Amino acid sequence: MDYRYQDRLNTKTAAPAVKEKDRIEENELVSVVIPVYMVEEYLEECLDSVLAQTWERYEVLLVDDGSTDRCPEICDRYAGLDPRFRVIHQKNRGLSAARNTALDHVKGDCVFFLDSDDYLAPEALEKLCLARREQNAQIVVCANYVIRNNKMNLEDPIDDSVEVYGHFDGLAALIDDQMIHNYACGKLFDRELFAEIRFPEGRVYEDIATTYLLFDRAERVARIPEPLMYYRMRSDSISGGSSMEKWHASNHAMVLAMIERREYLRDRHEEELAARTMEKMLPYLYSDIRTAYYVGKLEDARYAQAYLRENRGDILRDRKIAGKDKKLLRMYLAGPKSFRVLDHMKAFVNTASAVEAKMIAKISIGRLSFDLQPGKKRRIVFFALPCFDNLGSHAIRYATEKYLEAYTEKDEAAQLFQVGGWDTVPGIKSLKRVVGPEDVIILQGGGNLGNRYDCEEIFRRKVVKAFRNNRIIILPQTVCYTDDEEGRQEREADRKVFDKCRDLIIFARDRHSESLLRKYFSVRVIPMKDMVLSLGNVGEKERRKGILLALRSDRKSCLNGEDKEEILRVCRQFSDDVFVTDTSIHRELKDAESEETLRKKWQLFSGRDLIVTDRLHGMLFSVITGSPCIVIGAMNAKLKDTFRTINDCRYIYFLEDMNGLEETVREILKGERLQHRVPDYSSNFRKLDNLLLE
Repeated sequence: MDYRYQDRLNTKTAAPAVKEKDRIEENELVSVVIPVYMVEEYLEECLDSVLAQTWERYEVLLVDDGSTDRCPEICDRYAGLDPRFRVIHQKNRGLSAARNTALDHVKGDCVFFLDSDDYLAPEALEKLCLARREQNAQIVVCANYVIRNNKMNLEDPIDDSVEVYGHFDGLAALIDDQMIHNYACGKLFDRELFAEIRFPEGRVYEDIATTYLLFDRAERVARIPEPLMYYRMRSDSISGGSSMEKWHASNHAMVLAMIERREYLRDRHEEELAARTMEKMLPYLYSDIRTAYYVGKLEDARYAQAYLRENRGDILRDRKIAGKDKKLLRMYLAGPKSFRVLDHMKAFVNTASAVEAKMIAKISIGRLSFDLQPGKKRRIVFFALPCFDNLGSHAIRYATEKYLEAYTEKDEAAQLFQVGGWDTVPGIKSLKRVVGPEDVIILQGGGNLGNRYDCEEIFRRKVVKAFRNNRIIILPQTVCYTDDEEGRQEREADRKVFDKCRDLIIFARDRHSESLLRKYFSVRVIPMKDMVLSLGNVGEKERRKGILLALRSDRKSCLNGEDKEEILRVCRQFSDDVFVTDTSIHRELKDAESEETLRKKWQLFSGRDLIVTDRLHGMLFSVITGSPCIVIGAMNAKLKDTFRTINDCRYIYFLEDMNGLEETVREILKGERLQHRVPDYSSNFRKLDNLLLE
């Protein structure tokens, strides 16, 4: 199979990648190290995933660390099935000792660590090894799924491109612990990196005490975006436990490892990296002190306090450490009475709205200009909403801006003003000074009219209250008030605000929302499609290849882990190039980054034979890029209702559930690969033009 990454390469302070002609002729041998202890329930799934690898040149070192269940028998059975499997039985000495035993016996060119309760995608080793060659990297990292409570999701920030880091940036990414985590699993290491380096025995979170030493030896680190490892979060694991004693023991071990790392970096005069380590460590030091007092580990508290006193000057001088964290320093140095008072304060603050707190922290306090240019007679003011990490919301905002910009080019009397989501409060104050009766207020659409999105509701009500004497247009919305007391209260609050408006118009994104709006409110209600469709064709003329899965990757997903694995299994039958992404990228996206990020995502959609999605804007991105798409409804009423508004688009297929997926994929892919003609929905949006002209 041919997996290429060069086209999506995004290089960060790294030397040039190895050219294709310089590749090694013979496939490198990968040593897969699997420590085994008391995991009979999961071990066979782990080992079967290794046997299923498309990369065949590997060895497996199974280190049975004194298991008393069926693990020794299972290990020996697999070793009998395949000569690439070797088993070492030893007395129980812990994870580090098991890994170290394996490292003393590996024969491979590179080493891959896999926990015995986790498992791999079939192409994992192949993609990692190819990236190692193409990027000339000493360490290659992949994304991973997290399996928790029968859900299988991507929890890290989602980036669809390969990242290649030089020495400094690789260490910085490891310290930041976002795109590259500190654990050893899910990483392919050159074997030479382990010369004289072993994992510390008798400690938990041994990875934090080791991986930075390996990264310090690497000149190039590559991260590929595909989730190739399935990381299982178990309640009985170190990371899954919840008792205060267990939490403190884990936290203290992390603090010790981070202190070692910081001192190591300082000794090597890597002051910026040492400072980053302190910035990351400070919350753990505070937690270490608090939990130590609660569980009676006073020596741990004194150790952490002594370290804080010793480094107090560095902390106070560091501009990247928040002022509130610097103020907390004095409290944690004072002792338990001080931070117990802090706990009571936190409990009080938490009774207030967390959304309000977030708004206060982010909203702008400046003054905005709404002065009309010569010859202009009225304002069209677009109030956007905070979009956070959701590319669907960013696309709605972007499409609305483009539409209104095009409109005001035709309407010589109108001037467009745009107010960012976090500028709503100063935008209201500034506009109220100059607003005229002919000015039109426009509010961003989406799926947030109801009681499920507090932040958007708060901003929208502020705007509607402030300009109730003007024409206000709320762009296409899906309505969702929950059928409980909270939903009824929020609906009544909206009704009271809406009833005071002189001329409020709400566009409904679907028939069901239209019905609810007419039922609940005495306002003008007009059906109109999602604003993203106003963009028309944004597809790139690229050669289509492979399948893209744009599946919801958070805990609200209606698809469980088995569903997602079945989708992957079906798609892999038809293509050896199955790429996983999401339209929520798990990191807050600034408005300035929005267009570039959207265009990269649309380019990704444009380059695929087929999209499979359970996301509303995964479906709409497929429409505007002309990409054949299977939409899995999965009990998502909002998704189904929106599909009904575009069911004339012949290359979008809707499935209520998983039934029929394989047949539908086969039907789509057996045909000629075409760049489909994107439907022209421009007439649908003329309703908005008419309202702006009235």
